[in-house]
Amino acid sequence: MLNMLCWGIIIEVTDLKDSKRLYGLFSLAGNLATYAAGLWGSSTIDNQIRYFYNLADHAIPTWEQSLFFQMVVLWGVQAVIALCFQIAISSQKIEHQKVLNKKVRLGFWKSIEIALKNPIIRNVSLMMISFNIVYHLVDVIHNDSVRMVFAGSPKAMNSYLNLVGKYLGIYAVVFSWLLSGSFVRRFGVFASIVTGK
Repeated sequence: MLNMLCWGIIIEVTDLKDSKRLYGLFSLAGNLATYAAGLWGSSTIDNQIRYFYNLADHAIPTWEQSLFFQMVVLWGVQAVIALCFQIAISSQKIEHQKVLNKKVRLGFWKSIEIALKNPIIRNVSLMMISFNIVYHLVDVIHNDSVRMVFAGSPKAMNSYLNLVGKYLGIYAVVFSWLLSGSFVRRFGVFASIVTGK
């Protein structure tokens, strides 16, 4: 949901002429965030939890303490993002705000109708639906396997999933750069997918 809301905001505030340059950058930033979150969750979080709960240096935080601390940090970051977005929107020119307010708001069924009539939107929508189905099916199977392996230790499972997130972020950053618009325009889609160059 946060990913969808983020892209909704990006589409709302980005001009069409700037989208070719900026969408790859936004995607790369999102993948860097995956790496940063995985790195934070797998390496430095225990020391921060000890400080947050005022625990002894040798104490091992419980899974519940770790989860609550991560949620507190997440809420704080979301509040900062909302504040920054509000400042960015309020600093725009009044004329631009009026243009944004006059945009036509489409309902759900009207959006579906437009997507079915436009072949580009239809194909991109089908591609994204297929990707999300496959991704979530694999994610459910993976998480179930991890849960069975770490049945006795939810904290170890959380640390492992954060470590996976870190390496997934590295992989995503590299491949999002290789498949970014500027790279594809220079070398072509076939070169970026097959050779990785």
